[in-house]
Amino acid sequence: MIGHFETTVPGEVVQEVAIAEGVATSVIIARAVLAEGSAVMIVAAVQMVEAVLVAMVEVVMAVVSKVA
Repeated sequence: MIGHFETTVPGEVVQEVAIAEGVATSVIIARAVLAEGSAVMIVAAVQMVEAVLVAMVEVVMAVVSKVA
């Protein structure tokens, strides 16, 4: 699963699932937008995917800082 991280921190599982679903949703939206070919929508989809990836990195860093 994309965005899945093994942790022992309570509450992290919820975040993991949300991130994985967000990535999957972003990919689906991006594919639909690319099929339509609207430049404005493509930019919006790219920004959404970027936001999801930033959130994933933030969760990883939070988990690493709690473990360390």
